[in-house]
Amino acid sequence: MNVNFDENNGRFFIASDKTGANSDFTIASDSAQFLDALGISASTRMKYDAGTNAQITLDGVNYTSDKNTFEINDLVITTNEVTAGEITLNTQSDTKGMYDTIKDMIKKYSEMVNKLDKMYAAEDGSKYKMLTDDEKKAMSETEVKDWENKIKDSLLRRDMILQTTVSALSDVMISTIKGQTREGEKELQLSHFGINTQEFDHRKDNEWHAYHINGDEDDDMTKEKENLLKKMISTDPDATASFFRNLSVNLAERLHGLMGSTEYSSSYTLYEDKLMASQYSSYASKIFDATRTLNAKQDNYYKKFARMEKAMAQLNSTQNQLAGYFNTK
Repeated sequence: MNVNFDENNGRFFIASDKTGANSDFTIASDSAQFLDALGISASTRMKYDAGTNAQITLDGVNYTSDKNTFEINDLVITTNEVTAGEITLNTQSDTKGMYDTIKDMIKKYSEMVNKLDKMYAAEDGSKYKMLTDDEKKAMSETEVKDWENKIKDSLLRRDMILQTTVSALSDVMISTIKGQTREGEKELQLSHFGINTQEFDHRKDNEWHAYHINGDEDDDMTKEKENLLKKMISTDPDATASFFRNLSVNLAERLHGLMGSTEYSSSYTLYEDKLMASQYSSYASKIFDATRTLNAKQDNYYKKFARMEKAMAQLNSTQNQLAGYFNTK
């Protein structure tokens, strides 16, 4: 509730902090004389203006709101005054916003597959063995770090799971999606929007599956070409939005399928973590059994050596006795 006192007119102005038909409020006091003194009781000259909801008619349908704004099908309409007749609304799609969203999607996808390609095509690290403490002391800290990175970077070289993942995502990106365009139903691909991978001779290392938007001002490789994406957004924004919405859903579903729970892997895990855990447990058990067997054999050998040493000691003692006996003779 908002309350103001006008000293010039000697009046209180009281208004609800809400708007519309539900803006009623009640003023009450234990003392009627207090309200009379303020001039806001029923016995004084008090004027009350009831709030009403705003109302508009759009395409023959009536809408009401307790505010002056209406949100209808993602369209925000603000009413300022009562009109005597019909008015015409002109709408325009946010082409820049849609373009930036699609551009960001393509950029993030390309960055992801570039990382996967780089790991898959990493340098063979088999010649880089783990350094001993003495070898590390003979090298600088930077040399040691570079050496160890060579080993780490090569861990996923030629990994089949990486290859399967990139292949599956690429299949989705080159697939066709049916959509309703201004020209009727069509099968659309990324190429219809001027989005393609580069020709083989122009691809950079580890960017074999990266996509580029023709005519994009931030892409030195394609900025001189016609920007079909902007053209499609301007001429058929609904078809464009539908295509990329379905494409993102298809990518998510494909990844979900790859990362689904199986007998060997947990949900949202590309690698066979269950199988690896089982194998680790099996190896650990075998190592434990082998260690126990080795310890038993060591104990057995120690006992045999102890008995042998005792027997040799007794033999030496006997030999000494015999030698002493013969010497005395």
